Amino acid sequence: MVVRLIELASSPPSLYLPVSEDDVRAFLRLPMLSPPDGLSAQIVGLIEAATLVAERYQGRDLVPRSYRLVVEPASGAVRLRRRVAAVNAVYAIDGDLDMTALPNDAWQYDELGQCVIIREAQARAAIDFRTAPIAPTESLRLGILHLISMWWSARLPVIEANEERGLVELPHSLTALLRHGGEPDGAIV
Repeated sequence: MVVRLIELASSPPSLYLPVSEDDVRAFLRLPMLSPPDGLSAQIVGLIEAATLVAERYQGRDLVPRSYRLVVEPASGAVRLRRRVAAVNAVYAIDGDLDMTALPNDAWQYDELGQCVIIREAQARAAIDFRTAPIAPTESLRLGILHLISMWWSARLPVIEANEERGLVELPHSLTALLRHGGEPDGAIV
């Protein structure tokens, strides 16, 4: 089975971010300014980046996001991420990559098992769904604040480790805070 997960929503709403700009300013001992100064956009960007890193360590989404899961071949139960808020639609994808919405009686969302059951076999299908927000623990919030503090004080670039850039290592105490309360296997798909 071939599976591809595509994020549809680009930026999380600030309402759901685990820490606020005021939290970061207080933690970094930066002045609270009204109206916001030029650092506001930079701080919000650091919060969003630290939230993404924390989500990778947690193995789950902390803020609501929308996804499209493409599965080849598609039949039976297709497991989704945990904490799914809703499945919006299921589509059949033909050889020309045209998407046709499957009728509601052709699929079923099993909330308990966090999976979509596709009743009629499809060569390729797409499932649109969104995740529910998770209330962060105090240790996770502290880990995010420490990560932002590390980036801020050392003026380290915010990068995510991948095959092209190599490995980015974080201190063990910080990774412990970021992992606390997450999924045991760290899997996010």
